Amino acid sequence: MKAKLGLMIAIIAVLIIVIVGIGINSTGLFSLQNTNNTNTEPIKIGVIAPLTGGPAQWGLGAVNMIKLATDEVNLKGGINGRKVELIIEDGKCDPKEAVNAANKLINVDKVHLIFGGHCSAETAALAPVLNSNKVIGMAGVSTATGVFDNTQFMFRTSPPNFSQAKVIAK
Repeated sequence: MKAKLGLMIAIIAVLIIVIVGIGINSTGLFSLQNTNNTNTEPIKIGVIAPLTGGPAQWGLGAVNMIKLATDEVNLKGGINGRKVELIIEDGKCDPKEAVNAANKLINVDKVHLIFGGHCSAETAALAPVLNSNKVIGMAGVSTATGVFDNTQFMFRTSPPNFSQAKVIAK
């Protein structure tokens, strides 16, 4: 069962990379239809996950799945001939650490997409930073209500707490 879940998550991650790539196409980061593309620079994607401390047990697994999906994309030639490069930061499930990581990824590494935060408090702190910098954020397991209410650039791939509670209650 765990192997099936891991494979499903890896497939979803690949789909997200491709879908986001198509969306970023309109911002000029890269073009999927430009056959004369001479840009061979890698497409940089940031990842913020807990890599140390107690929450690392979940963050390391998430990072490994994102790496597997990225390897799949790169083995097939990347996106429009450009490899995908992950830049991974330890958010520690701490809002301050996550914001520091996001600022580095945005201002130093120049990413336009960040997978993370991993915890709801981390994601709540990241949302305004990503929104103000117009950087897309994909939070995998942040489930708290309200975190995504006032942002145009932060999204989640898991259902919110109240949806999960209804299923569990049944």
